[in-house]
Amino acid sequence: MGSGRRSLDRRDKKNSFDDYYSSSRNNNIEENNDLGNNNENNNRYDNNLDDNYERNINFAESNFWDEDEEEFNYGKLIVIIAIIVIAIIAGVLVYKFVINKPVEEQPKEENTVVQESVTMIETVSGYKVLGKIVISNLGIEQYILDSIESNALQSGIGHINNGGSINNYGNFCLAGHNNEKNFERLDELEIGNEFVLVDRKMDETIYQVTEIFEVEPDDLQCLLQDESKIEVTLITCQAGATKRLVIKAQEKNSLASTQNIADTNTVNTEEDI
Repeated sequence: MGSGRRSLDRRDKKNSFDDYYSSSRNNNIEENNDLGNNNENNNRYDNNLDDNYERNINFAESNFWDEDEEEFNYGKLIVIIAIIVIAIIAGVLVYKFVINKPVEEQPKEENTVVQESVTMIETVSGYKVLGKIVISNLGIEQYILDSIESNALQSGIGHINNGGSINNYGNFCLAGHNNEKNFERLDELEIGNEFVLVDRKMDETIYQVTEIFEVEPDDLQCLLQDESKIEVTLITCQAGATKRLVIKAQEKNSLASTQNIADTNTVNTEEDI
């Protein structure tokens, strides 16, 4: 593949042209002599043959004897292949360590509860929502509305505006219809049962039932305020609407504190005796 071999091939081709034209010229001269052609015709033919010879030699040299023709550059090919290989390797590394980088798991703290941010709705049927009552063992979960109008009691549990507020000291009184949607099963509650009130800040307060009794429809003693307690009063109609069922409950933690104080006083009294 060197230039020496290429030059040798070109010389062989040139020699072949020389032999071909010399042979052709001699053959044609002999033929013309045999046919009795004169010297003028031989000279004209020789001249034409020489011209053709020169043209073909020039053509052969231009195509096969170009000493300045560049050899195939294998060095450039090697460089190009190397660049392609490097680009492929770089692409694989970028995909593996940048694009497809594994996501590191963040360490989780033990006993951590993640809760979604939840807000309470503002109104139901046009009435302001104060919170929600949840009595799990009776399957009751209803919004507490700031009204005891008939339409409000059709949509939820109504707050009797007698001065108490949700989950604060005082008597927070609630009334609901005796139907499947609201307080139909309220008479199944027993002393010691618990339920939850959720305020608008989504804070939950647990209440424990302390009293269960019936009153006449016009008996309003159960609505009186006691600022020393965090209390809830639940009211609904009994069958035939002749009586009212009243459920009294106190905030569980404060109730436990009150009971401890009462127990301590009882012990002290017995010791004195």
